[in-house]
Amino acid sequence: MKRKITHLTIAKLLFTLLITGLVNCSFAQKNDSLPSFIYRNWQVNVSVGVMTFTGDLNEDKGIPYMRDWRLGVGVSIEKEMNRWVGLRMQAIAGKLAGRNPVFDQKFTADIYQGSLQGTVNFSRLFQSRENDQLYRLYAMAGVGLSNWNTTAYSLSAQTKVGGNGNGYGSGIGGRTVEGSLQLGLGLNYQISEKFVFALETQFNGVNSDKLDALEATNKLTNKDIYEYTSVGIGYRFNLKKSGKKASENSSSSGSFTTAKAEALSNDSIAKKASGVKEEKGLVPSTVDVLCWAPQKVNEGEEFALSIQIYKAMLMGKGEIRILLPENYSMVPSTMSEGMSMSTTERGATVVLEKLPEDYDFTVKLMVKAGKNPTGTYSIYVLGRLTDTDNKQHKFSSVVNVQQIGSVAAKR
Repeated sequence: MKRKITHLTIAKLLFTLLITGLVNCSFAQKNDSLPSFIYRNWQVNVSVGVMTFTGDLNEDKGIPYMRDWRLGVGVSIEKEMNRWVGLRMQAIAGKLAGRNPVFDQKFTADIYQGSLQGTVNFSRLFQSRENDQLYRLYAMAGVGLSNWNTTAYSLSAQTKVGGNGNGYGSGIGGRTVEGSLQLGLGLNYQISEKFVFALETQFNGVNSDKLDALEATNKLTNKDIYEYTSVGIGYRFNLKKSGKKASENSSSSGSFTTAKAEALSNDSIAKKASGVKEEKGLVPSTVDVLCWAPQKVNEGEEFALSIQIYKAMLMGKGEIRILLPENYSMVPSTMSEGMSMSTTERGATVVLEKLPEDYDFTVKLMVKAGKNPTGTYSIYVLGRLTDTDNKQHKFSSVVNVQQIGSVAAKR
């Protein structure tokens, strides 16, 4: 017997492909999985739209007639994982209706759905970084649970002929509950610094043929589908860590001051300062770092990032890696003798061919703020110093900057 290809089978295949792509993109963007990653790029959407039904009880197998359109509302919260993919939770509530003279039946239903969905921003394929916050075209797929009450009536006699849920199901309030798959397309257009206009249509296939209270046999598919086409408003925001006081200049926390004071009081340093030859084993091994940047920056502004490294009496070579927020970039900077810098898409690497003789030294670099939404962004500094015995001394730091301008704000 030839196997039928249903809408639900296609949905399962596409959802599998989406999840595979999301996992691959997450590995490719591993730099985004830093401590502040969870705080950035969130969006809440509220929507209202039309709900329609596709199944046994609809007159037209294309777009159902308007007399059977019903109202639906939705809310979702989404986390942008990177420039390409996002993950969101969505809830929909609304009504459905349909009729079919062939079966002499019509139905009405109220339905609630909760789902977990992934989104793929395919507008990145053809838009430049200058306007990648202005609009977003995306595809979505997800899995969830649908809960409904359905009542069916005879078209000719206008009497009740069936139904399900209505206090006898195992879902919310005695509704029928079944798993569901979602596929859809959407558009977000930024209308202000924080708000976006949202347009979306999605198909929801339920793992049941009971949504219209009619289980017919002469049909292509044995699963019911309903659509939700909506307009709405989205609010973009960044979660903020609490308990941290802002100052004029943001700097990394750490024991730099204490370490420096302790090391400068070390007898071995005093001996070196007075010209006494240092004995092996008395060299302080403490290595620390402290970073500074302006507390607030504007979109497109160039600002100084100062990296002060305390190395005590350690001699040798070193390497410093700077990891910038998305859309930020390094500006060519004048380097001190014995230092060289190579840039990457998200930062730079500074090579110290020979460490200075001073106990501490500062590397100053220039950074350009990206065209990002207003919020707090983190710059990460990772490094290592290698002494003459080839022993490595690692250090790390983070400095936060608050961006106060965005693309939309300037339009």
